[in-house]
Amino acid sequence: MSVPDELTPFFATGEFEVTSTGLPNAVEDLEIWYSLRALCSAVLVPWREQVGSLKVTSGYRSPAVNAAVGGSSTSDHPTGRAADVVPVDVTQLEAWKVLLGMVRAGLPADQIILYPHTGHIHVAHRQGDLNRRQALIASADGSYSSVRV
Repeated sequence: MSVPDELTPFFATGEFEVTSTGLPNAVEDLEIWYSLRALCSAVLVPWREQVGSLKVTSGYRSPAVNAAVGGSSTSDHPTGRAADVVPVDVTQLEAWKVLLGMVRAGLPADQIILYPHTGHIHVAHRQGDLNRRQALIASADGSYSSVRV
């Protein structure tokens, strides 16, 4: 059985399968698809309703894709619990401030990371697990600063 094309009215499965590595990266496991749908429903859709369109630059990563891009062995991308996104209608900083405020107000994000040097924002959500509500800002040198939530 193949996974459905639509995750939510605003997000399609195919958006989360895009990779520049040339390696196969199809979501074929329903458990991963359900995790992506939970990420979209719980975090990305409510955030999108506040800031406008979000472009997924890295969603699901097969283990081979995760290794090829230098992803962490503990990354949430291979389980479908994370996405890197770029806001389309507002600046990255505006989108970050809105997301941070939403997490402070209880949005169930596990981890949000601002990457000012690349332009994207990492968002993770763990369905059924305790979301840590961790907020970080990444530096170009690979270090991270914690932000109070």
